[in-house]
Amino acid sequence: MIRRIFLPGIIFEELGFNYVGPIDGHDIELLIRTLKSVKKESLPVLLHVITKKGRGYEFSEKYPSLYHGIGPFKLETGSPVSGNRLTYS
Repeated sequence: MIRRIFLPGIIFEELGFNYVGPIDGHDIELLIRTLKSVKKESLPVLLHVITKKGRGYEFSEKYPSLYHGIGPFKLETGSPVSGNRLTYS
């Protein structure tokens, strides 16, 4: 029981998965190296990748709650694009 508390991947290993991670999903070189490495595994692999939604886009980083589940918008200004879209409500 104590082992499960301190080692987050142990439960997956008990289920027969190789657990890898967590790794920084914004580090593309690390992500590619890791994917190439786990591709060689014979057992199923659970790859734990941590990312931050909106990282690298100024408006999303500055106002994360406004850019969660948003529709189409203009990249330059961050303002929504209105249009004649079908709605289901």
